Amino acid sequence: MLKNQVGKMNIIILGGFLGSGKTTLLERLLKYNQEQNIKTCVLMNEYGKQSVDTNIIDQAVPLKELLNGCICCDLKVDVEIQIHQLYLEHQPECMIIECSGVAHPVEILDACLSPVLTPFSNVQSLIGIVDATKIRDKAHFSPQISRLFIEQIKYCSYLLINKCDLLSDVEKEHVQKFVKEINPDAEMLLTQYCEINDIQDVFKNSVSINDQYDTGGVRQHSGIQSYTYEFKNPVDSHLFVEWLKTLPKNIFRVKGFLSFKEQPETVFLFQYAYGVPEYREILLKLPRYIVVIGEQLDKASLATEFEAIENT
Repeated sequence: MLKNQVGKMNIIILGGFLGSGKTTLLERLLKYNQEQNIKTCVLMNEYGKQSVDTNIIDQAVPLKELLNGCICCDLKVDVEIQIHQLYLEHQPECMIIECSGVAHPVEILDACLSPVLTPFSNVQSLIGIVDATKIRDKAHFSPQISRLFIEQIKYCSYLLINKCDLLSDVEKEHVQKFVKEINPDAEMLLTQYCEINDIQDVFKNSVSINDQYDTGGVRQHSGIQSYTYEFKNPVDSHLFVEWLKTLPKNIFRVKGFLSFKEQPETVFLFQYAYGVPEYREILLKLPRYIVVIGEQLDKASLATEFEAIENT
């Protein structure tokens, strides 16, 4: 369960590749904790210069964000500082850390086990959200990304195999077998949109992970980059959709806030991962910008393409 134990703040780490469903699960956990009157705060990391996901979290939830880097390497020291500050400022019972989609969760675990933090905190669970479609299609990814998939699965105490509705029964069996071979000890649940019938059951038997893992050695994210473009005007929806159809395989994730010429006053939260776009209308008035994450990005070409979409 999510209630803190022996007076310490429980830390839950959410890991998983880009577009796997981490923020969806985060929203579900926050809703559950609110219903249970569990005081919760959030530390969220995004790999780009602008944050998208932090803008869709309830503003009443204490939140800090780390941008333009990954908290398992570039910003690792900042993790300890931010956790400490959140605890001192808000005295939460639970802290949820959402890792960047290119993070190695075990490195965040290492940061959370700092002697500065352990007197008042306890790492309760390291949850991995696995995009079943990416595991199914893993042969199409570079060796570096394939290794990252394995690292993000290997040390979790609980695994959600998400987007299972997009797989056949045979494909589900293959994905489960692959994941089980990497991490035979983790609890595993097949999900769609990270829906869990009883979240309390998921966490009541969470394993103690403080002493289980070798956290030595920072790993690098070979070739993974981000590019941020801010739109000054609503964009042409037809041109934007056509642009999505031409995206190369080295682009893993696109997300941001957009307005279209057909509805210039409406802001949409846009998310795209491996051929699947998602649009959600939001009520907040936010700057319109888009973040592209991938390997070996041609940033000059992206800028030219976005300018054409915006100004045509």
